[in-house]
Amino acid sequence: MDTSVILDEAIAIDLAPIRAGSIILYPASALEDVFDWADQAGRTLEWLEGAFYDLTTGKGQLSLSYMCERGNNYSAFKEKSLDLAAEIQVEAAEIGMNAYFEIGISPK
Repeated sequence: MDTSVILDEAIAIDLAPIRAGSIILYPASALEDVFDWADQAGRTLEWLEGAFYDLTTGKGQLSLSYMCERGNNYSAFKEKSLDLAAEIQVEAAEIGMNAYFEIGISPK
């Protein structure tokens, strides 16, 4: 299964993702909800990459500074990811943009 699986419609609607070209971005503020959904749906987050997005102009930029891959320790990956979510939200607010993540998901 492709690691860029889009979340099920039910959670996708709740999280209000945005499509930027071929990329689906989920709000950084909802990352814990994405982890919870993955656990319940029998899936695993594999990687995430932060993005700054301006909802007014419809323009954004992926950020390598807020990138994380799962590795062997899923708990450590989740903890690091949630820390990154908090950090990117602060930086996004400072520059007047919104914080999002592109997320790679696979079955467990």
